[in-house]
Amino acid sequence: DLIYTPRPTSWLTAGQRRGHRCIDGLEMLVQQGAASLRLWSGRDDVPVEAMRSAAATALAT
Repeated sequence: DLIYTPRPTSWLTAGQRRGHRCIDGLEMLVQQGAASLRLWSGRDDVPVEAMRSAAATALAT
């Protein structure tokens, strides 16, 4: 599910109940940002966990 809130969405919950690996829109956003940073900067040490935490904090406020 590509939306950021609620976490988890009913779609994600239904998929997880059926044994599927599910990620939400926030995780997709973080991973796209990390991939872009790797490409633009040439860095392999992209701070994905810090990016994930910052994004979650921003949504919570």
